[in-house]
Amino acid sequence: MIAITARSLWARKRRLVATLLAVGLGVAFLAGTLLLSDTLRANFDRLFTQADGGTDVVLRGATKVGAERTGVDASLLARVRSVAGVADAQPYLEGYGQLVGRDGKPIGGNGPPTQAANWVGDPALNPYRLVQGHAPRAGDEVVINRGAARTGHLTLGMTTTLLTPQPLRVHIVGITTFGTADGFGPGTFTGMTLRAARAHLTGPEGTAPAELTQILVRASPGVPPQELAARLRPVLPAGVQAITGAQLATENLNDINSGFLGFLSTGLTAFAAVALLVAAFSIYNTFSILAAQRGRESALLRALGATRRQLAVAGLAETLVVGVAGSVAGWAGGIGIAALLKGVFDGFGFALPAGGLVLRASSSVLAVAVGVAATVLAGVLPAIRASRVAPLAADLVVYQPGYGGGAGLAGFSPELAAGLARLPSVGVAAGLSRGSVLLDGTAQAITAADPARIGRVLNLGVSAGSLGAVDAGSFAVSAKASADQHWRVGSRVPVVYPDGSRADLRVAAIFDHPDITGDYLFAAAGWAPHAGQPLDSMVLIKLKPGASAGAARAAVTAATAAAGQPRVQDQAQYRASATSGVNTVLGLVYVMLALAIVIALMGVVNTLSLSIHERTRELGLLRALGQTRAQVRGMIRWESVIIAVFGTAGGVILGTFLGWAVVRSSSSAALGVFAAPPLQLALFLVLGAVTGILAGIRPARRAARLNMISAIAAA
Repeated sequence: MIAITARSLWARKRRLVATLLAVGLGVAFLAGTLLLSDTLRANFDRLFTQADGGTDVVLRGATKVGAERTGVDASLLARVRSVAGVADAQPYLEGYGQLVGRDGKPIGGNGPPTQAANWVGDPALNPYRLVQGHAPRAGDEVVINRGAARTGHLTLGMTTTLLTPQPLRVHIVGITTFGTADGFGPGTFTGMTLRAARAHLTGPEGTAPAELTQILVRASPGVPPQELAARLRPVLPAGVQAITGAQLATENLNDINSGFLGFLSTGLTAFAAVALLVAAFSIYNTFSILAAQRGRESALLRALGATRRQLAVAGLAETLVVGVAGSVAGWAGGIGIAALLKGVFDGFGFALPAGGLVLRASSSVLAVAVGVAATVLAGVLPAIRASRVAPLAADLVVYQPGYGGGAGLAGFSPELAAGLARLPSVGVAAGLSRGSVLLDGTAQAITAADPARIGRVLNLGVSAGSLGAVDAGSFAVSAKASADQHWRVGSRVPVVYPDGSRADLRVAAIFDHPDITGDYLFAAAGWAPHAGQPLDSMVLIKLKPGASAGAARAAVTAATAAAGQPRVQDQAQYRASATSGVNTVLGLVYVMLALAIVIALMGVVNTLSLSIHERTRELGLLRALGQTRAQVRGMIRWESVIIAVFGTAGGVILGTFLGWAVVRSSSSAALGVFAAPPLQLALFLVLGAVTGILAGIRPARRAARLNMISAIAAA
């Protein structure tokens, strides 16, 4: 039976190759997904190990507010240095700092994090290495990473602008690398003196005690980091914790695995599963038709003494051979898929860490095993069946796009809004700040603004209370969030600010339209003392009656040039920009779905080819009765179109239902309204018909070329 199975496979080389391609493409997508995930995890692990692994102990705030932590009192530094086993302790203060390139444009504002911090003098505690120049010594001296220098065409000795967010003229005195890399992934780093960092990366002087982001500690020779952390804990005040550098690296990696990488891996794996599912249907269809075509062959084997078990084993062996060969080929193709996916993400603006591909045995085995299992499962029923054969509202918007969360916010000084409000054509200019607090013990993203101004440029749809009542001791909340939390106007809510301060705030207003502000709106006056580095992410502008929109936009653009050239847009342009992120994700979705469509297209081609083989005699009889070759080609093509259109229609109906179900079950405000675009759905149907035409070209040509006499004589 083994020899018979081998000859059977070889006799149907064309169908074998088509089936192998279907299996291979499905596995290639899965293998590429796993390969890319492994590579990204390894690269991030390397980056975090370089960043944190050289530090023995890190002292930091124990309270986490969103992605940020409360600070550490700078006066603790002297006490830490006196602890036995401490060889050195260095202050570390970081914040937002965006470099401006030689062309006057900000570097890295639309994606990579833009970080500024004091230069750490102890090389053992600093992952950055000077490769040119010297460390900063004066308040206007900085060092920048080599990646930022290359991107912005900046060189040693040049003078440029650092947005903190206030524009600060700085002199580049050093170029650094992050270990041996040009930087921490695609991000930018600017190092300055500690005094300059305190002046530019924190809130207004006198609003809060002198705080640091962290204190970095190096152990004396022979003192393990865990032991040093244990020695330090008794001298630390409440609200400050000591962890090892290795623990911090692991924690950072876990955060990115559960966040960005987890989302990316889950999404890609879902598409890989779709591709495998489509391939499995194609394989099942192929083996079903092959089993029907080989009915006479199976019956003859039964007549010669073959048992049902032998026929079933032979069929399963055939699917196993196809599964193993296709899966191994797919795994090899997954290397190219991984590189392609990374290129696609880079092309759509999602820059991922550089590094060689990481091949892990576990992922390789998983990809091949899933491919083999899918193929065998798809071929089980046809094999068993074969064995049973019997014998025989604002006018203008000014904003700086960039990262949110722990990566740093892009933005500009709150003073910009005040300056824009003084322009002759501007009636109202309202600045919006973003941040995070703990509300009733849960981390929440908030927006801070002047309540008197925000209501004049945004229609928030206040349904209870008044925006005018929002002050330093209160806040406004969206109707959905208030319903979820069972809050009403007058409710008292405990809050923890990023600097560790605590208060009980009153709900002063409830609004219905959180699209711009989010669910929680704070008063800028109450937020600013606790926000650390002052930063507005957006300014909404209402023009004076009769003012020329074009002239006003030109004036606003000129007034914001020194703030890093933020985008100045009218309502329509801002709406388009706001949806560009969704369009980018959709673009990535379409790219990944294209592979599943290719597999489906191959399945249609394979099915039609097998169908033609099965209907050889029928086609011969039709030709004998006068059907022309052109009519045969048209008939097969129409069959292909009908299959594709019915399949597409079913997919559109199912996809629309699933989209509706996702929106209804989602708690995200961004998915609050379900919309089924009729033009796009109609376009999908047209594309399905076109796909059917393309899939039917080769089978139709083959059917038209059948020899009439031989076809009629076929069994």
